[in-house]
Amino acid sequence: MLDEFKDSADFDGIWLDMNEASSFCNGECPGFYNTPEETIPLKYVPGNHSLEDQLLPLLAKHYGGDQSIDFNYHSLYAYYQVKATYEYLAQSTKERPFILSRSSRSGLGVYGNHWLGDNYSNWQ
Repeated sequence: MLDEFKDSADFDGIWLDMNEASSFCNGECPGFYNTPEETIPLKYVPGNHSLEDQLLPLLAKHYGGDQSIDFNYHSLYAYYQVKATYEYLAQSTKERPFILSRSSRSGLGVYGNHWLGDNYSNWQ
């Protein structure tokens, strides 16, 4: 697919935006939770909002057994997407590709770069 795109519009890099498993149900979709107790108590909540806002529920199951919940694997989704994109572009172009990723985890810098997402600022 990227070969066809590169043939029609030559590019030197790619921006992977919204590259994490997401859901716009905000943790309230029927079928994900049966009771309010079905959540993971977190000691630290960055930004003082639920980590399940617009993401898969932390207890969503992935293939691989009882411990394969999204809480344990969430950041790997983007990591392996960037890694696969890097390996494909490096092989097909014979150059080091520039990949910009919205989602990240430690070690991603080997294959791509991270941006902060939609941030907000003002003069006050």
